[in-house]
Amino acid sequence: LEMYRENVFVFTPKGRLIILPGGAMPLDFAYAVHTAVGDTCDGVKINGVVRTLRTQLKNGDVVEILRRPESRPVVGWEALTVTGRARSAIRRLIRDREQIEFVKLGRTLIDRDLRRAGIDPIEIDMPRIARRADFETSEDLAEAIGRGRYETDDFIRTAFPGHEPAQSDPEQRMLIDDNHASR
Repeated sequence: LEMYRENVFVFTPKGRLIILPGGAMPLDFAYAVHTAVGDTCDGVKINGVVRTLRTQLKNGDVVEILRRPESRPVVGWEALTVTGRARSAIRRLIRDREQIEFVKLGRTLIDRDLRRAGIDPIEIDMPRIARRADFETSEDLAEAIGRGRYETDDFIRTAFPGHEPAQSDPEQRMLIDDNHASR
């Protein structure tokens, strides 16, 4: 009898029983079914009715996860879960998405500063420069630049020993950055 108080017993639309801890919500269910289901969760139907992801599941509920391939968890979804599995999967997905964004930003900064230095970015052997700068991959290097942990000036010095990046007037650099931000 104690087991029934600590757990909630819900079903998939095909009748598969899923046992979750008491207080579980739809995202806990989605990740209990499969990580890919949770990763692409876009909404939920409980007993055939569309509900919010904040809805606590009750014994006997039939839960259908509404999915969209481009849907991704957002910061704050961890609060909509009680299971460690769901929380860690959401954190992993958010961390992966952040990494992709920082790599893109780093590549943009590298490209911009190489062009400012009069260097064609196409001619750069990124994997070799990354190793020379003590990074395992060019993505790691771009991510470090995107996060601000490694400066593009240091990148240029590593790529072209003896070449000093153009020293611009700080006020002029602020104007350039402001113009870039307004576009």
